[in-house]
Amino acid sequence: MFVADRPAQVARVVDLRGTYVVPPFGDAHLHALYGPDGLVAQDSILVARGVFYVLNPHVPVSDRESVRGLPVTVDVAYAVAGITAPGAHPATSYEARALGLQPWDVSGERGSEIRASRVREGDAYYLAATADELEAIWPSVLASGTDWVKVFLNHSDEWSAGRPDQPRGLSPAIATDIVRRAHAARLRAVAHVETAFDLDVALSAGVDLLAHAPGYALNDRDPAEAEGGAYVMDEDHLARLASAGIPITPTLARGPFMVRYIPEAYRPDTSTVDSVRAFHADLLRDLAESGVSIALGADSGGLWSWDEAAYALDIGGLTAANVLRSWSVTTPQAIFPDRAIGSLRPSYEASFLALSCDPEAEWSCTKEILHREKHGRALSLSPAR
Repeated sequence: MFVADRPAQVARVVDLRGTYVVPPFGDAHLHALYGPDGLVAQDSILVARGVFYVLNPHVPVSDRESVRGLPVTVDVAYAVAGITAPGAHPATSYEARALGLQPWDVSGERGSEIRASRVREGDAYYLAATADELEAIWPSVLASGTDWVKVFLNHSDEWSAGRPDQPRGLSPAIATDIVRRAHAARLRAVAHVETAFDLDVALSAGVDLLAHAPGYALNDRDPAEAEGGAYVMDEDHLARLASAGIPITPTLARGPFMVRYIPEAYRPDTSTVDSVRAFHADLLRDLAESGVSIALGADSGGLWSWDEAAYALDIGGLTAANVLRSWSVTTPQAIFPDRAIGSLRPSYEASFLALSCDPEAEWSCTKEILHREKHGRALSLSPAR
């Protein structure tokens, strides 16, 4: 750990003159680091970029077991097999693939078949539409060895009567009971939110982290105008979020990035994508100005936390200082809130990055890592470019 006074005997000296020293980076929403083959390669990529702390916010039980006990340099926390409602995300995504289909096929002619399928239940996800169902699955949730409990609040205001093609989240009452049970078991809860209503439910339930921000992935229409303002956080939402002190991981970069994968017939035009980017910029500025803790993570689509950081800067939503603090302080502390990380102060874990130049002046300096230290141990890697 870092100490205030130099010890009498020093085994090793690290010359940091002329460098810019920051705490290591984190990624609070990365669906990776499972499967023995991918684990090693992804671990190397993350260490090279200075990311030492990761939260995988949803992984099937079998995939988590496949890497349990395998040595990695990065510290990883897992949310194993999240809890959702029948016919809702992510159950439909896993069941579609189990049937040889794609997740978006739930809106097609085989949608009812996908929603009725239960092939991956109990491994990729748990279902809890009622209190009795939650009671029945809870021993399995605890036995999974999960670090976090994931609750899915997808349009949770429609949990009892959602449209067939509309994802429906857990009922607010069930979500609250899940968080209560998680805390009683000394586990933390992370909530998948889609709308401002979902955010209210998550805050009332007392979750510890928000995965996504309302309007994060609406890449086919202007989020400010979609569904009667369901994706717009007003001043009360922002004030409540800031007061609760709960970090939020907006995961904004994936929206515009994933446009290229939308079939051309349904692909939004340039003006719509520009509207999404403007909405995201305003959202980030509102979060920062309201004092909300922002964690970084990109969710999916081949993106990483550094892509989310670059997107926040590109759209003008955050300053370099904001992004640096979110990436190196807020994100690690959100993932492992019980550990003394994310700071260079005495009594904190002796982990840091030495950069060759000032990242607040030139963001590419975050790639110019001259030295990586983790728990007082030097990691030997060449600069990541």
